[in-house]
Amino acid sequence: MKRVFWLLLNIGISVFFIWLAVRGIDFDELAKSFWGVSIGFVLFSVALNLFSCWLRALRWQYLLLPIKRIRTSRVFSALMIGFMVNNVLPFRLGEFVRGYALKQSDNISFSASMGTVVIERIIDVLTLLMIFGFILLLFPFPEWVKNGSILVAAIVAVSIFILFMLVKRTDWTLKLVHRVVSFFSVKLAYKIDKIVKSFIEGVSFLHSAKSYVIITVLSVVTWVTYIYVMYAMFYAVHFDLLYQLDMLGATVVMVFTSFAIMIPAAPGYVGTFHEIAKQSLMLLNVDKEHALGFAIIFHASHYISVTGIGFFYFFKNRLKLKDALHSADVAEQPIN
Repeated sequence: MKRVFWLLLNIGISVFFIWLAVRGIDFDELAKSFWGVSIGFVLFSVALNLFSCWLRALRWQYLLLPIKRIRTSRVFSALMIGFMVNNVLPFRLGEFVRGYALKQSDNISFSASMGTVVIERIIDVLTLLMIFGFILLLFPFPEWVKNGSILVAAIVAVSIFILFMLVKRTDWTLKLVHRVVSFFSVKLAYKIDKIVKSFIEGVSFLHSAKSYVIITVLSVVTWVTYIYVMYAMFYAVHFDLLYQLDMLGATVVMVFTSFAIMIPAAPGYVGTFHEIAKQSLMLLNVDKEHALGFAIIFHASHYISVTGIGFFYFFKNRLKLKDALHSADVAEQPIN
């Protein structure tokens, strides 16, 4: 019953954002925004996105290295299966399913692989927040957005400090976090305990400067590549000529849409991606019809490519969805 409620809530959020996206749209102008799209640049954007996925696989492979050396192709396969599941099933189950895929292909402990997934997500959020803080200094956002840079800087600083304490003074920090969260919800405190312990398991080997450098470089290159993914799509819809959008504009849209996919929504981030992509482009003085057309083209092309490749690997590896979802159920059980 609880899952049904959350599923309906996520679908409701997507429906609400779809309504926001199409509200006040001239559909004749929206249709015109699809004319003259450069298929070559769309495919180039898709190819760059797949390359960024490959970079993510390299980073994940490195995080997994202390557990077991796995071929990059198999790590990439598990990653794409996870992305596919996130696109077609609710509750971000893809994060669990990719751990299951590695367990099936390379006999990797499910809890160990999930620990590396947790550290991956933390690194991505911190990197994204730092990029956001950087563009706040360069782009003429409204004052209320610029004031948010102080909050962003505070979040990044506090997060880095907590992560440092978890590594250096693990037991003391775990007890403190548990005590604070328990004040609001005991059940939530145990769930956070599980996430934090997975993080510690995933980060426990990162003691050398070389480890930090490699993870940092791969993370930065991955996000820079994704900026180029967005920039290539600007050329596909001729925003470079119509609105003189440049790399800074691509970075702005990349950051906002990356935050958009963190919002609970229906599978595939439908609605949330479209509305926030539209709003970020309107900040760059793009007409709302052109902005929504861009969001539709970008989302559809990348959704189809990532989901298709994920399905290919899922069937190639002869995985069973029922078993994968059972692994997710087990992973979400509360700690006794």
